[in-house]
Amino acid sequence: MSIPMIRLCPDGPEISRIVQGFGSIVRKGVNTPAAMADYVRACLDVGINTFDLAAVYAGGEAERLFGEALSRQRALRARLCIITKYGIEGGGPGYHCYDTSYAAIVRSAERSLARLRTDCV
Repeated sequence: MSIPMIRLCPDGPEISRIVQGFGSIVRKGVNTPAAMADYVRACLDVGINTFDLAAVYAGGEAERLFGEALSRQRALRARLCIITKYGIEGGGPGYHCYDTSYAAIVRSAERSLARLRTDCV
């Protein structure tokens, strides 16, 4: 089975129509770099090349594990597209605050890039 792909703009990357989210992945046992790399490879094997992460997912742990997995398997990075989000800050269990100011967007992007160990998302 192969997942249909789309191109969002003429010169943009080709991404899968199905996006793998990581909102609860750490809680579900994908909690080591090796397990994350295996999971990413399994997604790529069925044609999913687009991955949705956010700083708020497991307090940044999903991005950190994803980044560490890719740093150990550098060939994987070229095969996928990473989507992350900004503006949601953890404020404790069940509480989040939202900040969509320019400074917060830049700060969030820089932190996500560092956790993901990449230079672009």
